[in-house]
Amino acid sequence: KLDVKMTLLFSNMTPHDIIYKNELPSLKDDTKDLVIALTITRPNESSIQELDAWTGRKGRIDKALIKEYMDLRNPDLFYICGSPDMVNACVGHLKELGISPSRIRTERF
Repeated sequence: KLDVKMTLLFSNMTPHDIIYKNELPSLKDDTKDLVIALTITRPNESSIQELDAWTGRKGRIDKALIKEYMDLRNPDLFYICGSPDMVNACVGHLKELGISPSRIRTERF
């Protein structure tokens, strides 16, 4: 119930891998201003049923996706967490988009 704009760009390998998939819609309902964009990176590893039901994006979080949501939301702070390779790539995209490192927080695991 924070009174801030939040955008979640959430990448998973397949729809089956999305943690809190069932809870995300209610989180969105409970938060004043939350936008959630899901993407899967390995659609070919999804079951036919999962892929048929998938309506979200496909592909990694890339500079174009980040820019699309930056243009919509104009964020003050970026928090990136995930694998070291993914975090490093996203930080690189943000820097290429002119984001100051002071506005970027990371967690690698």
